[in-house]
Amino acid sequence: MARKWITGIDIGHFSAKAVVLAYEGTDITLVNHLELHDCDAIFTDPHTLKHQETVKKLKNLGKVAPIFRKNAAIALPDSTVMSKVVTLEKGLSDLEQEYAIHQLMGHQTPYPNQALAIDFIKVSDTRESSSEAFRVQVTRQSIVDKWSAVTARIGLRPCLMDTQLSALRGLQSRLVLRHSEFRDWAVLEFGATHVSLVPPLSLSADQGKTWSTASHQYQLSSSATEFKSEAERIFASVASKVSSQLQLYRSMLGDNAAPGIIVTGGHAHDDSVCDMVSRYTGKAAQCFDARQGVLIESQGIGMVSATFACAIGIALNGVHWLREHGHGLR
Repeated sequence: MARKWITGIDIGHFSAKAVVLAYEGTDITLVNHLELHDCDAIFTDPHTLKHQETVKKLKNLGKVAPIFRKNAAIALPDSTVMSKVVTLEKGLSDLEQEYAIHQLMGHQTPYPNQALAIDFIKVSDTRESSSEAFRVQVTRQSIVDKWSAVTARIGLRPCLMDTQLSALRGLQSRLVLRHSEFRDWAVLEFGATHVSLVPPLSLSADQGKTWSTASHQYQLSSSATEFKSEAERIFASVASKVSSQLQLYRSMLGDNAAPGIIVTGGHAHDDSVCDMVSRYTGKAAQCFDARQGVLIESQGIGMVSATFACAIGIALNGVHWLREHGHGLR
């Protein structure tokens, strides 16, 4: 079986990350990675890219993939996508399903149908039921077009777009596959401008949450926070919300729900951050180690930090998509 490749891209306001995964059979190997800093200037708002500035800034991301190996998966900010589960009458044709979903979602957004990009997948197929459920994701077509155009201009071929939460879910699934002791653990992304929490695999990914921390980045120190690190001040601003969500998981799964948390993101750089997360949540916390999820090609590749977790996750989702749908793409 020939080796295949995909590049996972996570573009944030602080930095842009790219990883290249090679896969053959069940083996998935990280063969290259790159982080570019100071990316805030390429955004016109929290999720719209300036085309020329972005292409100029990110052109080096296109060079991490081997020549002629251009498939890419892109993580979109969660705030750009609306996700819902809708129920339709069973037995509809594909065209009838598509029409019904477009009609339903068109009434729930301020944009006309022609301005929307809608994707959906069946999530239940109960034979005894007269209905079936679909997970629907909706974003503006202009966002898909702009992010796709930027990816193409830097020399890559976008084959999958998904949310950052979905990317973290993909990473979580891979971790549990390789290390079953993490089956009941949650994943917490501690990024530069947000904190995201992904529930244990036994719960729907819809139970995941993202909280913005941007407004807390530059607050003046008070007597209560002046001795805390920047990371702790930021996390403290959403710690009660994280704890409440963990409590919700416990109410749904019982006392053994989420006994621990895998910590990812730009702030998950050392054990002191994990200790701080553990102190605020009352849960065991462990910083993400890429070697737990994928093989690492040893030659010429340095330490892969937890900041690459989302890029790895979206690349893993891309591997799954290509195995299911991308026959002939290399």
